[in-house]
Parts: sequence; C-alpha cells; structure tokens
Amino acid sequence: MTEAKNMDIAQYGLERLCAIVSQNWQQSAEEIKQPVIADVRKFIDGK
Repeated sequence: MTEAKNMDIAQYGLERLCAIVSQNWQQSAEEIKQPVIADVRKFIDGK
C-alpha cells in the first residue's frame, strides 16, 4: 500500500498510512482496513 502511486507518480507512503491508522486506532483491524483502502483509492484517483 505504501508504494501505491498517484497520477503525479508520488507514493502514498508510510507516513500517510500511519496517519489513517492513528485516526482509527480504537477500531478493530477489520474496521481500520476500510478507511485505509478508501484513502489509498482517493490518493490514487487524485480526489
């Protein structure tokens, strides 16, 4: 996931992944997965 790239060839990165996980730390791993995947998709699409 951290190596996912957007249209500008920028990588998603570990820092961004950690930020999303930190925002959802109180959730179960299964529940954290949903916002992480949504954010990666948003990053890739440039929206």
